[in-house]
Amino acid sequence: MAEDSATAHRRTIAERLEHLMNTGHPDGTGPRDYLAVELASQEHAKRHPGSPTISRQTVHNLRHGKVANPGINALTTLANVYQVPISYFLSAGDDATAGQASAPLPAMVLQRLDDVLKVLQPDTAAPLDDEARVTVLDSKGSKIGLSDLATLRSGQWDEQLRQPLRDFAGTISLPPGYFVDDTIPAADPDDLLLLGALKAVGARSVAMRQVAGLPSDALQALSPVLDLLSKANPRQRM
Repeated sequence: MAEDSATAHRRTIAERLEHLMNTGHPDGTGPRDYLAVELASQEHAKRHPGSPTISRQTVHNLRHGKVANPGINALTTLANVYQVPISYFLSAGDDATAGQASAPLPAMVLQRLDDVLKVLQPDTAAPLDDEARVTVLDSKGSKIGLSDLATLRSGQWDEQLRQPLRDFAGTISLPPGYFVDDTIPAADPDDLLLLGALKAVGARSVAMRQVAGLPSDALQALSPVLDLLSKANPRQRM
């Protein structure tokens, strides 16, 4: 007897969740038990307010195929926790490596880091060397070190660098995948500068997408307003 579509769908989600949990996706340190997945979803929601969370019981039910039509929030949460696209759970293919994130180009990572670090260190006229870059990164609580930059400059990618880059992006209100996902458009330096100015006056909830694409005349028109707000309500720079 042919398998009905609902049963096949449950099997696909269960098998793929099983793969993620067994391998500790993406780098062997991902959550491997139900409680760990629940706690990881809560940590993600703390870093990204508004993100859904998932209970250990729901994870258990999904892993064992007990849920016929899981809600989009449940799948979104698992995608966030395991850093895979939500389509990983929904596609018809059976490739066990479908959840593997592709390695970013080291040159792209370095260029995006440089663009951001120049904004974080605006008073430095000379180009930053790697020690200066790490100093700025350290000031933001980043775990990216000199050896990591050296690896990138050699044209190699170390998968263990993915999460520190995602964490750093989240810390400065960029999309978590900004440094490692080339499907996320690179930000114009003017947009990065505006984001920094807005954060300096306390508008920490402003997302990159809200300022990306502003024409230069709009950016220039905002400058005196931001200067005035900064003087009236000084805050620590990002």
